[in-house]
Amino acid sequence: MQQQPIVSIIIPIFNQWRFTHACLQALHDTATPEIPLEIIVVDNASTDESSEELRAWQKRWPAIRVETFDTNQGFSPACNRGAELSQAPYLVFLNNDTIPQPGWLEPLLEEILQPNVGIAAPKLLYPNTLRINHAGYAFGQRGFVSLYHNRDGNLNAANKMRNYQALLGACLIIRRDLFFSLGQFSHEGLEDIDLCLKVILHSLYCRYVPRSVVYHHGSVTVTQSPSGSFPVTTATDFMARWKNFSIILDEYYWHLEDEEWPGPPAPSKAQSIELAVQSVQRFIEATDLHIQGRLEESLILTKHALDLWPLNPTAYVEQCSILFDAGKIDELLGELQRIEQFLFYPILLTELTPIISKVLPPHVAERLQTALATA
Repeated sequence: MQQQPIVSIIIPIFNQWRFTHACLQALHDTATPEIPLEIIVVDNASTDESSEELRAWQKRWPAIRVETFDTNQGFSPACNRGAELSQAPYLVFLNNDTIPQPGWLEPLLEEILQPNVGIAAPKLLYPNTLRINHAGYAFGQRGFVSLYHNRDGNLNAANKMRNYQALLGACLIIRRDLFFSLGQFSHEGLEDIDLCLKVILHSLYCRYVPRSVVYHHGSVTVTQSPSGSFPVTTATDFMARWKNFSIILDEYYWHLEDEEWPGPPAPSKAQSIELAVQSVQRFIEATDLHIQGRLEESLILTKHALDLWPLNPTAYVEQCSILFDAGKIDELLGELQRIEQFLFYPILLTELTPIISKVLPPHVAERLQTALATA
């Protein structure tokens, strides 16, 4: 007789059977009698061998249930439908291009049982390199960014259990009743981050649990499916939807706490770290003023931020952006002369590309853009 499940694992799929098979095999191999499971595979109208192979899997493992859509409705509707069909008090949303590792589920379940935790998620590693796919989201000048992405999986900073503002939806655990009280996954883009922010609104934590390890290929369905074969959501209105919520600009605070610096100098004394913390705070205040159009006040704060920490790249980019918006082109040209000091953080500096192309001679702009591309 099948036990009542404690955890329902919901896997949305669209083709890519070899990845789904590897995921199911890993779930089967890591399952334990102490945590009864049900596996709900929601098939978004696959056209490959998935349907036939899933029937074979159901004969082998009765815990598997399959729901099939007539048309591809996308990630969120598939996850939400799986949740509606679920029978367990805890839901795991799991991408089909994941490979859960031995002992992955117990730490997640342990944390989600804590009364102040709303969502928990594992450390995600690329299977071929064992480098970090996801170790928690932080919010920075570029929006939500994956901390320590593509760094070594054994990095100390990525092996600390923490509460983040958001976690990646490739693998999440949440109480079933909470999931429905939050309104399920949004259909409007960045659905995993949206769900996490709703959890925080309920005064609960989004907990990163590095003791749980899951391999994640990443974006397999998106990259290996024909264009137009499934609905793609947009994140263009995400910040508008959350404009009344205080999303904390915390990317640099995690770097500061870990003493993991995106570039030189790496402060080694408490006083130096305190100056860096103050620099980040000035930058955050400057960004708010910039958004409000208070350019002169914002510029004063970015200059203060750079006085405190001369190689704070976020403050540097913000200062250049404010100078451009304020029409202070001569001063901006002076700042751009030291852009190569910040080539240690090229991803951020690419945000200056549109400004560079407008204010510098073409041959100079091309040289800088080449340097950014190869840094």
